Amino acid sequence: MDFPKTRRTDETLYEHAHNPDTPPTAGAGMSYVQYKVTSYDLKLALLQYFRFKRQWVCVDEFDAMDIAVDTGKEIIEVEVKMTKGDLIHGEAKKEANRSKHYWYTRPNPGPYKPNKFMLCVPEFLVDTAKRWVNEINIGYGIIACDTERIARIQETHYCHWWREQLRIAKHAKQLHANYSDTLKWGIAKRASSKLTKLMCQGTRKPVPPRKEGE
Repeated sequence: MDFPKTRRTDETLYEHAHNPDTPPTAGAGMSYVQYKVTSYDLKLALLQYFRFKRQWVCVDEFDAMDIAVDTGKEIIEVEVKMTKGDLIHGEAKKEANRSKHYWYTRPNPGPYKPNKFMLCVPEFLVDTAKRWVNEINIGYGIIACDTERIARIQETHYCHWWREQLRIAKHAKQLHANYSDTLKWGIAKRASSKLTKLMCQGTRKPVPPRKEGE
């Protein structure tokens, strides 16, 4: 992930960071790099939204879920898709293998089935995502992310508060009403594990190189 080596700190940059539709003006010796938005940015935006705006427990990469959310009453799974090919062909392969979406249409909820399922896609994929949802499961929801706006902000101002760039394009319906204790505790343990590993990385000291003859 590349970031600008230099950043504007004057009023022009501040205004652009809060209103990316206003183009920035580069000063002498200033240069801007093009920022490529990835699934990492969408996952970060989702975590910010669910944790800080909705005040729910959430974590990424849990039990084959890109984002898993525990509201205290239900479990929500969010799948992030960045391209049309990944959405259509990747999910079609899962359907053919009778994994996830096949079982999500079955009447038996089971302990590992979320209460709701949502897709998170860039704005340009919303119409494609709606067609896919209508074909696979009309109860699925869709979250749209303004990736172009994120790129414009990031090119000139290092800011990771992407939750404001999300909108609900289609509300999700309940797949079932059972609140899974298995998923509830699994999400909590996954979040604790990530925090523990992060703290370990912060305190880990580099191993000095061995001297000759040792």
